[in-house]
Amino acid sequence: MRTDIGPVESQVACWCGSGLQELANAKGNILENKELLDSLNQTKQNSITIVQSLDESVKLQTSLDAVSFSACDFDISQCFQLFTDCIRG
Repeated sequence: MRTDIGPVESQVACWCGSGLQELANAKGNILENKELLDSLNQTKQNSITIVQSLDESVKLQTSLDAVSFSACDFDISQCFQLFTDCIRG
């Protein structure tokens, strides 16, 4: 099973860099900096969404793998049955 998360990692790194830059440039009490808090909350929400999406992706991939494996088994058993019928035939 393979989940390609490269683009997601890049996006998260960008958000983290942006958040760190905003923290570094913040003036005064950061707890009163509405723009900074909004940005950090948005980054947090985006991160939660990404984690949920990745979890769902893993579940979906597992389901698809199971279906593919079942379909493969079914085709092999049918093929084997046809082969056996031909030999007996």
